[in-house]
Amino acid sequence: MKLNLGCGDHIPEGWINADIDPRVEPDVLVGNYSLPWDDDTFDQVGIMQVLYHIPLEQVPVFLTEVKRVTAPGGQVMVICPDVRQRLEWFITVENDSIGPSPRELSLIHISEPTRLGMISYAVFCLKK
Repeated sequence: MKLNLGCGDHIPEGWINADIDPRVEPDVLVGNYSLPWDDDTFDQVGIMQVLYHIPLEQVPVFLTEVKRVTAPGGQVMVICPDVRQRLEWFITVENDSIGPSPRELSLIHISEPTRLGMISYAVFCLKK
């Protein structure tokens, strides 16, 4: 299964599209940083243009929930302006992983910002 988290007006077919804004009519309305799915539900999670809307101190809470609902071997793609700033203090530099639990998201890549609006992305894969 694939989750488009913080979908806004981008509602691709074949994905579960979730957002906090009822006006965009998502498939699932989420109310806070606690996600309503069971552990290991999604093989792919897209978080596009969302993290900069979340207060920096809440980003670890949100990403921990993302990690929880991502299946082992699943991929998480984060796209936002200066993704490095949003993820940097939550990434464990020694092993390029995210979060404190034994099931870690392994950092695959963080892009350099593009010239247009400092957009960058990060891709993670959940280790088994």
